[in-house]
Amino acid sequence: SRNGYLKFIDYMSANLTSNQVKLNEIVKHIDYFQLKSSQTRRGKIKIETNKKIYYADFVVSTMSLGYLKENYLN
Repeated sequence: SRNGYLKFIDYMSANLTSNQVKLNEIVKHIDYFQLKSSQTRRGKIKIETNKKIYYADFVVSTMSLGYLKENYLN
């Protein structure tokens, strides 16, 4: 239900700051890579958008399952 979805969003975003949530950016590519213990990076995931490249430890995607099935099913 819509109310349940909003509760989930509120719960997941409770400890986030405004600079951790990116809106109105088109994600072009997401790369996940394994780091060796001697390597250091700002995050294990590289996110390329139409505006910038970000590095993160976690990514939350809001794409619908229908969209993924239609566009990325092999």
